[in-house]
Amino acid sequence: MYNASPGAIATIKAITVVSRCTVVGLICLLLVSARQVTAQTEAVPPYRLRLLGVFDEQTGNPIDGAKVSDVLGRTSTVTGKTGVVSLVFLPEGMSLVRLRKLGYEPQTLLVNISPSDTTPLTLTMRHVFELAAVVTTAFATTIQSRRLSGFKERERSHASGYFINEVTLEKSASRQLADLLRGRLPAVGIADIQGEPYLTASQRCRDGADHGPPQLYVDGVPAAPDWIPANDRPMPPPDQTPFSLTRFQVSDLAGIEWYPDNTMLPMEFSSMSKRCGVLLLWTKY
Repeated sequence: MYNASPGAIATIKAITVVSRCTVVGLICLLLVSARQVTAQTEAVPPYRLRLLGVFDEQTGNPIDGAKVSDVLGRTSTVTGKTGVVSLVFLPEGMSLVRLRKLGYEPQTLLVNISPSDTTPLTLTMRHVFELAAVVTTAFATTIQSRRLSGFKERERSHASGYFINEVTLEKSASRQLADLLRGRLPAVGIADIQGEPYLTASQRCRDGADHGPPQLYVDGVPAAPDWIPANDRPMPPPDQTPFSLTRFQVSDLAGIEWYPDNTMLPMEFSSMSKRCGVLLLWTKY
């Protein structure tokens, strides 16, 4: 029978103690990490977890693998087998969201993330013929060209309004949108509110009437204001709420149209709203 020396026994005891400390340390580390993850999850308010469901227009079946992207923020997620995703990756306020899936026509919509907008969203996508991978980029370009065709036609005719085309936008890609608009569009009203530039009343509409700020369109879709009221500044009426310009980067835009009063509006953008004027932003994507 082998009798270990006192030195060997001491070494074995030391290794055992170190092993136990290592195991305890790992357990403690796992517990701390779990608590941190739980705290981060609990820190996300419920309205930030707004849901979007994507379904086939013809069959009503959920669409698996549809890419849901924040166009301006460049973040995205993908639907699963249920066709439902959480929009937690979107920032506070208004975002331009685009959905793509091979074999379906792309969809674009504006989504607002705020404590008052918690209702789950449902979107249907129209099935089109399958496209080979090599044609996908050309198909996306065709969709973009279709969206911008109206902008280009109005710019060519120049019947009314003011335009900033893609050439000018590329040269001004490093500028802030608010600064670009102030420098190139006549009568545009922009004011700094709570440290952010907002599109406010057009200077052509100050005739004593109860006019609201211009309406903002993104890719032809009317935007909803993303006004965040201060403690001493309540939410204005819908027609009087200005639009924040912080979310939009000049480098993301392919065209801008500006109509400073309602007498200049193209028919497709006229409405019965008390707002006066229209600003249209057309994106590259």
